[in-house]
Amino acid sequence: MDWLKLNGGMPQSSRLGPYVFLTLINDLKACVSVHKFVDNTTLSETIVSKSDTSVMQHAADEICGWSYYNKVNVNTKKTKEMLLGSITKDPPPLITVNSSAVERVQSFKLLGVLLTSCLSWSEHITAVCTKASKWLYFLKLLKHSGIDVG
Repeated sequence: MDWLKLNGGMPQSSRLGPYVFLTLINDLKACVSVHKFVDNTTLSETIVSKSDTSVMQHAADEICGWSYYNKVNVNTKKTKEMLLGSITKDPPPLITVNSSAVERVQSFKLLGVLLTSCLSWSEHITAVCTKASKWLYFLKLLKHSGIDVG
């Protein structure tokens, strides 16, 4: 029996969606560490000494080749690069994905956690406290309006 090609998609927020996606990207590999979680893929590379050179551009090219072959788009607007440690003093050239330079950032949110290049928790804690205070203010407004918030 031949495979049947379906022209459809998976409903967002379905329970089966993450498993289908992980099955589809199961063969995604690169020359660096690849971390996959639901619809996020993160590449990481450890450079031990100053004489080591980064292979992240090669890894990005591998991912782009895989995505082209598997008809999966890489969202270049959400693709970020963050350098940690002493490599920031003499940074490698910017990585390009699909002829666009990847934005090099000092902090970004990964799986709900705000990571910073100095590996400090202060920005994440500030963001969580800000969000919590907004929700508390909203609940206070509801209570003053006579709506049961309990």
